[in-house]
Amino acid sequence: MRSSRLTINKDAIVAAMPLIIPIVALQCLRAVSGPAPMLAGEAVNTDPAPPIVVVRAIQPSDESLATAAWATDMADESFGNFPMYYPKVVDIASIDPVRLEDPIVDNDAPMVRLDGVMGDGANSVALIEGELLREGDHVAPMWTITKIDVETRTVTITHDEGREIILTTME
Repeated sequence: MRSSRLTINKDAIVAAMPLIIPIVALQCLRAVSGPAPMLAGEAVNTDPAPPIVVVRAIQPSDESLATAAWATDMADESFGNFPMYYPKVVDIASIDPVRLEDPIVDNDAPMVRLDGVMGDGANSVALIEGELLREGDHVAPMWTITKIDVETRTVTITHDEGREIILTTME
């Protein structure tokens, strides 16, 4: 029978030295520096000493005290015309209804739509019913453009009898 003997090859040891030396150095360092950090699953000390907390009392300034007093006073006052704030219940029956006068209806007025106004001064034009018109042009029988105001975006049309209608853009 043949005996198995372990033979150590010097070349293998020399080749393994760069790996063995750092591992041995780490193990020596751990032995000298104390216990290693905890790993998952290790027991945890549940009774650590409570941390020491130092609390300093801060004295508020006079300005801070005045601001706090002002805010407290404001909490007791009304906020004015805030639409969602109703400090009192209003009795609707005590309010007098406002009656508007019947609007004046001009049955002879033309049904035209002002789409836009552009220009400056005498060169102003109005876009009425998709047509570019100037002062003096007729928008309907007996209705003439008498004024085009670019700033207010309005056009005044006048009937031959003197009645006036002011057209505005729908914006």
